[in-house]
This record gives sequence, C-alpha cells and structure tokens, in this order.
Amino acid sequence: MKSVLKRVEEITETLNTLKPSVIKLLDTKISAENPSSGSLKIRALLNEKVFVDIYEFLFEGRVIRYSYSLVKNNRSILRYDNAPHHRSISTYPHHKHIKENKIEALENYDIKSFVEELKRYFKEI
Repeated sequence: MKSVLKRVEEITETLNTLKPSVIKLLDTKISAENPSSGSLKIRALLNEKVFVDIYEFLFEGRVIRYSYSLVKNNRSILRYDNAPHHRSISTYPHHKHIKENKIEALENYDIKSFVEELKRYFKEI
C-alpha cells in the first residue's frame, strides 16, 4: 500500500515538470493506525498570479477523493474532481470544470493527466 507521504512525493515530482517557483505542502493528515490513509494539500506557485492546488484523500493507499485546480487571479481556470454531483456526466462522479461555467466528462482523472492538460493551458496564462 502506498503511504500518504509517498503520494506527496509522487505529486511533487509530477508538479516539478511544470517548473513552479515553489511547491508548498499546505497540510497533511495521516491516520496513526494506517499511514496509507489520510489527506494532503499541496500548492505549486507558477507565477505571482497563477497556482495549482492539489487535494487528495487516500484510504489504504487508494485515492478516494480528489480535487486538482489551476487558479489565475483567484479564478478557477481548470479543475478535476470527483465531488458527487453532475450525475448526467457519463464519467460520474469524475468530471472537470473549465473556466467558471463549463463541465465535461473526465476519462483520465489522475494527477499526471491533469498536469499534461495544464501544459496546454499555459498559452492562456
């Protein structure tokens, strides 16, 4: 089973491909009984106006809940999450928010897919 801290390392390595100015571990909560269960929050600053926020909740090494967000000027540009709403989406509960009002199905919802999509958004940032 993958530990929460190992997951932090994996996410940090993936975010480093974006060449952020800084990556901060904002919060971790790790179960005393099981280091493979808990949550993490990470922020990667891309410039003074743009950052990426990562949130995951793991249970026994598996990502159960997640939210990956690209934010510019405090406005969401892109977000992947699995909040249980948007039941009409074919990939429910996995979906993505584009800018502030568009919601789409999300086939590949891992952190690496999110970072690859971010690279396409850099032209807009």
